[in-house]
Amino acid sequence: MPIVQVNGVGISYELNDFTPFWEPRRTPMLFVHGLGVDHTVWIEQLPWFARQRPVLLVDTRGHGRSDKRLDAEYGIDVHAADLTALVRHLGLEPVIIVGTSMGGLIAQQIAASRPEMVRALVLVSTWAERPSDLDLAEILARFDAAPDLETYYRPVIERTHPLTTDPAILRRILDLTSHHPRETARAGTIATFSYHDPDAAAAIRVPTLVVVGEEEQVAAPERSARLLELIRGSRLSVIHGAGHAPYLEAPQAFNQAVTEFLEREEL
Repeated sequence: MPIVQVNGVGISYELNDFTPFWEPRRTPMLFVHGLGVDHTVWIEQLPWFARQRPVLLVDTRGHGRSDKRLDAEYGIDVHAADLTALVRHLGLEPVIIVGTSMGGLIAQQIAASRPEMVRALVLVSTWAERPSDLDLAEILARFDAAPDLETYYRPVIERTHPLTTDPAILRRILDLTSHHPRETARAGTIATFSYHDPDAAAAIRVPTLVVVGEEEQVAAPERSARLLELIRGSRLSVIHGAGHAPYLEAPQAFNQAVTEFLEREEL
């Protein structure tokens, strides 16, 4: 994967376009992963959507093959600035952004601060406001007490995915989350679970699809409902039999829901 320097860090990306050269160019899609994983979580989406339009997959700073500098910042606004610079560097704007969990927070920030860059949003398993019952100090205490990242993430992953989830999928997610520097994982945890910016969501003026798994635990249904309230004209898609990763747990249903949204918006 190529790496481009933006904002002082190297960001790894993969740009794919399998559409016939004679067809009109359609709006590119930018897929943004969640905390602790990388661009490979979109393995079920790449072949589907890259047959229709350019697809840009990225590893956000601190993840995958991108730089994991211990002296860097890992706030959601910093990630948003990175991806804004990357999209402009590649000459792809405007884009449709599909962001999941932490990636959904990043997507909201980009759409609110750089509206000219975004044609539409797909917000997956995410939120706009910090849940009142979330205790960041407690989360960090468990994080710091765990002897390694696998020990910390294993119960989290098991709790946030349905019992029917393919064990191979759970193992893959656990492998990804366990192979990052502990310091960057901790910084990302703080940034993600302290995020609270309803004003950014309320400022979004592009077509938006909110996607949530029927068995979601992290971005619980009431948080998705709140996104619908904040983002004018947004729509909801519930993926049956899925938890926090509907794009992996029920990829056919997820891809179809996103495709129908894009067709409805003539994108």
